[in-house]
Amino acid sequence: MKKTLLLAGVSCLFSAQVNALEVKPYVGLDVGGSHAEYNGLFEAADIDENFVVSNLNLGLRFEKYLGIEFSAQGSSEVDAGEADFSYSSVNADVLVYAPLYEKAELFGLAGVGYYTFDLKNDLGHDYELHLQNNETAFRLGGGIQYNINEKWAVRGAVRHVFIDNDYIDTITEFTLGVRYNF
Repeated sequence: MKKTLLLAGVSCLFSAQVNALEVKPYVGLDVGGSHAEYNGLFEAADIDENFVVSNLNLGLRFEKYLGIEFSAQGSSEVDAGEADFSYSSVNADVLVYAPLYEKAELFGLAGVGYYTFDLKNDLGHDYELHLQNNETAFRLGGGIQYNINEKWAVRGAVRHVFIDNDYIDTITEFTLGVRYNF
């Protein structure tokens, strides 16, 4: 009987703590630019290193200091001589927040992304050469977020992506965006 009461008491305490955890989902949209550092063949080629990027984000904020975010990203095509070069990615990041004052907060992030690099060359006569390379990469970054009200926030972020494959060494991304909290 005593063990049953003890177990019931511990269960009540545990369930109260789980119910007290505040989870806030959000969606966001970011736009910005990125700069690639090329390796190998790309380093010697005359390929533009700067891209326009956009991100669609889905995230969960746990309490005040921790969150996770999933995003899909696409870049513009840049001139690669006779071809066009672009990239896209799907990402998962863990975010740690540090409030500055009531409405502003700094954040740091660490995560992983699955990057797809596309090189397309139109050879004419309905022929197209399409080379694709996929790579898993680690991401580190940070930024600042300003919470306009309970529903809306604006954010600026910098991310450094460590790819280190035969074509690209790193990518540095700069983005500005909005978040809508549910």
